[in-house]
Amino acid sequence: MQFLVLGPLELTEEGGRTAVSAPRLQQLLVVLLMARGSVLPLSAISAELWPAGPPSTADTTIRTYVHELRKLLPAGAGRLSTEGAGYRLAVPWQDVDALSFEDRVGTARSLLRDSPPIRPPHPAPDRPVRPPHPVPAPRTEPLRHTAALLTEALGLWRGPAFAGVPTGPHLDMHLADLNAQWLRAMQLRIHVDLLLGRHRELIGELKSLVGEFPLEDRFTAQLMVALHRSGRRGEALRAYQTHQHRIRAELGTAPAPRLTRLRNRVLSAQCATPVETLLH
Repeated sequence: MQFLVLGPLELTEEGGRTAVSAPRLQQLLVVLLMARGSVLPLSAISAELWPAGPPSTADTTIRTYVHELRKLLPAGAGRLSTEGAGYRLAVPWQDVDALSFEDRVGTARSLLRDSPPIRPPHPAPDRPVRPPHPVPAPRTEPLRHTAALLTEALGLWRGPAFAGVPTGPHLDMHLADLNAQWLRAMQLRIHVDLLLGRHRELIGELKSLVGEFPLEDRFTAQLMVALHRSGRRGEALRAYQTHQHRIRAELGTAPAPRLTRLRNRVLSAQCATPVETLLH
């Protein structure tokens, strides 16, 4: 059985889907899944289900929820066991989309660390980077594999994590962590695509991401690199100015030093500077 939490909660298997309609059962199931096979004490479950304070019948109510959850889980879908003053849901990490996402991203990061650097050719100012000959496949293959892994990982997201599931303090913490991981994975995937020379293909996506996350200077920097490498230096500089005005108006601060360094490189038409240096 697959336990899907990166979007609305779904339990799927070859024979169909298992519905978990009761909000409290959804919350209990997700918090047990996010415990990653560890024992979750009754006190932690109680704090999750009743953040304002548990009722006097909390322990009995939790036992009832666990009993109902056990009836919902088919044989072989994971063992929900009582261990001391707590519960443990034993599910292979491959069967939980959130954990599969983390694994794919971790593997992609390791591959990227081991990938050989790819240096761009030296174009004329304001001209797109067009290598006279294709980059040898052995040099790009690790990067292509990295990009594919990140694309697969991000494709596991069907919407906001835990969508429709009530959340307390524990799930709120996991939710914030997953959202931060999604953001870093998206930035890493775009970084790899830039290394592969997919500058023009990224411009539309990056403009959307800058609009959605206007204070994330990493997306602005990546958009500037994509525009600059596509021969659109003026647009790259305007992207910097838009970001500069926005953070000054909303935060009262100046752009990050790395963004200012990038602006200066764009001004001096340093198209051939490696992507890693441009974004540093």
